Amino acid sequence: MQFTHPFLITGFLIVLAPLLIHLINLMRHQRVKWAAMDFLLQAYKKHRKWIWLKQLLLLLMRMAAIALIVAMLAQLRTHDQWLSMFGEKTTHHYVLVDDSYSMSERISGSTAFDKSLQTIARIGAQLVDSETSNRFTLLRLSKAERAVTEQDAAGTAAGPSAENNAETSAAEASAKSKSKSNAADAKAKAEALMAQVADLSNELVDSSFDVTLEEKRNGMEVTQLSAGPQAALGLVRQLIDEHPQERSIVYLLSDFRAPDWENPAAVRNQLREIEKAGARVQLISAVRNEQPNLGIVELAPTEDTRAAGVPLFMNVSVKNFGKQAVNKVQLTIKTTYFDPAETAAATPDATLGKPEALPTEFIDTIGPGETVTRRVQVYFPEPGEHVVTAELPDDAIAADNRRWAVVDFPEGERVLVIDGDVAQANSYYLQAAFQPGQRANTGIRPDVQPASFLRDTTPETLAQYRVVYLLDVPRLDDRAVENLETFVRGGGGLAVFLGPDANISFYNGRLYNEGNGLMPMPLTSDDLLEPPLSEDSPDVVVMDHPLFSAFADERNPLIRLVTVERYFRTAETWEPAEQSTTQVIASLRNRQPLAVESTFGEGRVVAFTSTLAPQWNNWATNPSFVVVLLNLQSYLAASGRAVEQRMVGTPVELQMPADKYRPEVTFIAPGAANATRVRIDATAAKPEADSPFYVTSIGRITAGQAGSETNRSGVYEAWESTAAGGYDVRRFALNVEPTEGEVALADPQRLLSRLDPVKPVFRSADEFEAETSDEGGFNISLLVMSMLVGLLIGEQALAYFASYHPARGAVR
Repeated sequence: MQFTHPFLITGFLIVLAPLLIHLINLMRHQRVKWAAMDFLLQAYKKHRKWIWLKQLLLLLMRMAAIALIVAMLAQLRTHDQWLSMFGEKTTHHYVLVDDSYSMSERISGSTAFDKSLQTIARIGAQLVDSETSNRFTLLRLSKAERAVTEQDAAGTAAGPSAENNAETSAAEASAKSKSKSNAADAKAKAEALMAQVADLSNELVDSSFDVTLEEKRNGMEVTQLSAGPQAALGLVRQLIDEHPQERSIVYLLSDFRAPDWENPAAVRNQLREIEKAGARVQLISAVRNEQPNLGIVELAPTEDTRAAGVPLFMNVSVKNFGKQAVNKVQLTIKTTYFDPAETAAATPDATLGKPEALPTEFIDTIGPGETVTRRVQVYFPEPGEHVVTAELPDDAIAADNRRWAVVDFPEGERVLVIDGDVAQANSYYLQAAFQPGQRANTGIRPDVQPASFLRDTTPETLAQYRVVYLLDVPRLDDRAVENLETFVRGGGGLAVFLGPDANISFYNGRLYNEGNGLMPMPLTSDDLLEPPLSEDSPDVVVMDHPLFSAFADERNPLIRLVTVERYFRTAETWEPAEQSTTQVIASLRNRQPLAVESTFGEGRVVAFTSTLAPQWNNWATNPSFVVVLLNLQSYLAASGRAVEQRMVGTPVELQMPADKYRPEVTFIAPGAANATRVRIDATAAKPEADSPFYVTSIGRITAGQAGSETNRSGVYEAWESTAAGGYDVRRFALNVEPTEGEVALADPQRLLSRLDPVKPVFRSADEFEAETSDEGGFNISLLVMSMLVGLLIGEQALAYFASYHPARGAVR
């Protein structure tokens, strides 16, 4: 038993006032001998026990009334067990704590996450001191989100197979008829998932609870993940629905950043369902003021040709998340080169790589909310997966100050060239641009083949090329067209140059195919380009497009020197549809298309209406030709060069051919400290007995595993054991979600208005201790007041019956 206002309990001494008044009245009585009273005395002695009993009850009722008044003013709190007869319940405290990396913001020597942990400790201490029955669940947002994501993925993957559809449908129909069983299953699944991912699940608060909570708090760290509250709130809502006998309080401890809470529609709906279930919601903010923060939001290679021995540009973007401009920003770029020979002889315990720091990039000013991009050039002499790192000086949030990229540099970029000219004139100029000899290394490796190669090849062989060039090819067999369509649809590039040998019927019928084929436009016939009316009119007009980025200015002297004599006209009524991906990227002086682009599946197609060799134009003899061809190669091969962007927390999965590899795999993950490594040994398995692949992964949440192997940003390595007894190494870069570095805080009043009709309590962690003193038990002031009213009514009735009242009409 306890009181909210303990200083008022001294008022219980007033309970003695009625007894004192009664004793004083007894002292005032005097004995007077009166013979006429003998008879009355005998009557009194006969009934005095009953009279004394009524007077004693009256005295006690008056003393109890005073005690109830004092207890009501001091707000009496007592055991829930005592109130079970009145229908009261055990209180379940669901504490959800945000452990996203924005909670690592430094505040007065500690972090926002540390402040949240201190608030959790205060909640636990208050519950231990209370005399009520309490249960406690502690859940981190990141673990809830990943567990729900994994569960959804597993549920999708576990769908019925085609051959078992009938049996599955029958089973589903039978299951739907058993609603009670389904509800029990849902409850069991929710409780099992909560027990699996929660730090504390349905823990009874007893005298030793503070020790248990302290042990859990000591093992909790802020992550480098980006997690929202939806998954955790969904789990809590399900558990609240399944336990209506409990009184529930939900605490959400977070930093409440503006991007996450400006439009909290999904969270509002979840909180509304939680309130409808009878739970109270408290939003506790661990951050009160915004601090400056810079973050690296992108580190990726450009779409240029990527090959060993060829310099490559990387784009590095830095964003200012703060409200003030930041000056003199230093951006450090490092490369790590992995020698193929050294890697081939190494084991998983070896530390590989030769780091090299590039010249520091200086950014004069980054305005508030502004993103500045710098291009830096990297170079790796040998093929392999090499690493590029970008780094900023430490600030309030350190997790977004570093970013990694693993770039695969092949020995060369293979392209397939199909030349329809008997003398191979077109491929000669193409090879001269791609392989200029000792002058430069473009990394492009042309493979000239006859048209029959496309007919006889397999899709697997064709997939080894990045781009296919059709140079004045008369026609192709249906099988060749099908292979070409499969290649482009899967992400390959296709460049088409027309010429005097091109068969218009084939191009229009089979390749254009009424707009459904590879060719982006229909053709009519070849035609001469009429002479210009003015000598200042160029033959070629280029658009703002990556192919012509160096010649976008029409006054560029190089592009103005290109002359075109003959070309293929498009249909007079043809123009790119508004909703299509087809666009004219270069045209002639008469506004007829010279180059047209479109997409086909995942790949790109660019078609030129004139020749590549200097037959119908002089472009191949103009210096701009090499620049445009290199840009064309980069643009068409870009989809095959995409660097996969992996976020921290996503699983690293491997699929290995079973005939080339053994099931033993060693993963190397970044450690907690810089330059430290964590070894994780795994054993791959076949998903099915007859599968030709081994599969394994790290970072998944499974029974008995937290799934935290991929919770740190950095470069991960997978050492695959080959059947020959060696190792193949694959590298993966995992980076933080850049938007989590946003430091703008949601305005509390606007947040509460956006959550309407939900009525949560919003307070800062600094103010929380004084506000939670009434959450540890049940305030029974209302019950005490009801008892007081009933007691006063009973006291008045007893006082009336205990006093003397002459009969009506009696003579006084």
